[in-house]
Amino acid sequence: MPDTLVPPRSQREWVSIHVFHRGDLDAVLVEAVGPLVDELSSAGTLGSWFFLRYWEGGPHLRLRVRPAAPEHAEEVSARVVERCARHLRSRPAGPAPADVVDAYREVAARWARAERLAEYDDRVRAVDSVELVPYRPESAVYGERAALAAAEAHFAESSALALRLLRGGLAMDRRRAVALAALMLAVAVCEPRAADAARRLPRPDGVGATPRLREQARRFWAAANADAATGLGGELATWLRSVRALHQTFATAALNGSFAPSETASPLGHLAACAAPATRPAAAVVLRCTHLLFNRLGVHGAAEVQIAGMAAAALNGLDEEE
Repeated sequence: MPDTLVPPRSQREWVSIHVFHRGDLDAVLVEAVGPLVDELSSAGTLGSWFFLRYWEGGPHLRLRVRPAAPEHAEEVSARVVERCARHLRSRPAGPAPADVVDAYREVAARWARAERLAEYDDRVRAVDSVELVPYRPESAVYGERAALAAAEAHFAESSALALRLLRGGLAMDRRRAVALAALMLAVAVCEPRAADAARRLPRPDGVGATPRLREQARRFWAAANADAATGLGGELATWLRSVRALHQTFATAALNGSFAPSETASPLGHLAACAAPATRPAAAVVLRCTHLLFNRLGVHGAAEVQIAGMAAAALNGLDEEE
């Protein structure tokens, strides 16, 4: 595997790199990506960056890096590839299981159906490999031009927030707590009137809200309605500012007819029903982006479903008090 690659000219605004690793992706982020981001930022060659965890081709990180200027593209892409490759050599995951291809195809088909993908890559990538690939923005979800730029700015803020938490060694139970708080704040931004949001959402089956959970929801709705992020910790205040800006951009675009997404589905998308119909497209984007924060924190599957149920139950609990 080469340690340096040069991106094609069409890719030089955003450099897209996939890091395939069956080991600890948190370690790749904390030990390789984070320090390099710091170095590139200090050198003035990094404009922006974000990441996702993904399954296609095998477990991997999707790194998106935008150089500060086009002339830095080759240096930035080469350094990201080299640093990630070096980490993988020092922390190899070991050979893939003998049945990895059949196992991958089985789970990939299931995940692709869940994401409503028309097609997906059925190849399993080499163990501990790094690929430079074209960056393809999800225009069907986020639109283009100003709307897409707003989404990418939020991705960068969300990724930086997640990386700070991962660098702090946040245990999984604490990550889930952060995810729940972030979701409550996101729903509160989408519909500031808790009673209206509760009336629009179906009541979750078999999930009740404890007094503590209702109090947490009450505090987050108050924060979302305040001019400042009153009473919130640093990372939650950062999250609230980011989703407020994101929602404002997409709500304005939806109301003036310049944003009409064809695809916004996500595991949290059903909560967009909390919003008034006119701003529901913006709510769907905000909740999809909240799902992506969960992804960055490594909160997946059943845990995400449970957290969504808890948030809905807490909101309904507030409505019952009124």
